[in-house]
Order: sequence, then C-alpha cells, then structure tokens
Amino acid sequence: FPSHDTQCKDIQEEYNYNLYYRFDVFELSHLNYDKIVMIDSDMLVLQDIKELLLFSGDFAACRKYPDMLLDLNYLEKNFFNCGLMILSKETIHRKHKDNLIDLAKKRRWYNDQSPFNLYFRDTVTFLPQKYNTVTSQVTKDTMKDIAILHFHGNSKPWMSSETKKCFSSFVFSLLSKAGEDSDEITSTLKNLYEKYK
Repeated sequence: FPSHDTQCKDIQEEYNYNLYYRFDVFELSHLNYDKIVMIDSDMLVLQDIKELLLFSGDFAACRKYPDMLLDLNYLEKNFFNCGLMILSKETIHRKHKDNLIDLAKKRRWYNDQSPFNLYFRDTVTFLPQKYNTVTSQVTKDTMKDIAILHFHGNSKPWMSSETKKCFSSFVFSLLSKAGEDSDEITSTLKNLYEKYK
C-alpha cells in the first residue's frame, strides 16, 4: 500500500488506496501551506476555482450526492464527498491523521469516506455543489454551473479498452447538455473532444 506509515497496516485490506493518501495529507504541515485544496484524480476542473483558495474556515467539502448509499443514517443529510476537501493550516496536523486512523480501525465501514465524515462532522463547512458535481448530476441545466466534474464510481471513461472513443463519446454527451451560457466549459470540452475523437 502507498502509505509508508505502519499505523495503516491493520486496515490496508479494508479500503482502497485513496484513503491512505487522504491520511497522508495531514503529514504536510512541514510545508507550511496556509491551506491545501485536495482534489481526487478522477475530477476534471472546468472553471476557475480560485474561490476555493480564498476559503477561510478549517475544513470544507461538498455534500455527497444523495444517490449513493450511506451507512451512517444520522449523517445522511450532512455526509460529504471526500473527492474535494479544503484543509486549513490548523487542520494539516499529524494528530488528525492519528485520530482518523484510530477511528478507521474501530470497525469495518461501508466506505472509506465514513471515518472522515464522522471525524469532521461538527467542523465541516459545505461548499457549493458546483465544486464536486458527480457525472450522474449532469443535465443541460446544471452543465453551465459545474466548476469541477467528478467521475465517481468504478467506471471511468479512461479505463475502457477503447479509451479514446469512450472518452470522446462522454465529452460529446456533455457538450450536447451544455447550453449557450457555458462558453468556457463548452470550449474546454470541445478541446477535449477534438483531442480524443
């Protein structure tokens, strides 16, 4: 597993590798950043996201799209998706990594995001959904507002044996949903389509 930390040894079989990288972000305090905006590798930035760098709270994320099952009913309305998280300088600390690992070891969670949700439930600030829009939310009406598109789930357009064809078809379908008011997004998608068609 990617984390060099032996604390993770007992939970390495429970989750995918993303969790270990999410733990490791709390080790970056020596870099002395004012904040870290953590974006999963299956997310596509479509608009300017400088607003995320101006966020002044300790921890932020977007609510999880309600079509996904949750194992913590009391968190259902406030469950966030870990695909995009903003951590302040105060949050980037080894103690949070230690606490999250301890929490993750306590039980077998439904998914790797549950320990983060439980741990940060009282401190999370919710960001507008446009910063973590999952592909199943994309419609002609929502397309123009999407800042970050999240290819959630196991099926990714770039994992097909016909990657270029699959990806260009997906981008084309997004283009067909984009309205005239989304020039910047449409331009980005057209460039992707031309590159991979």
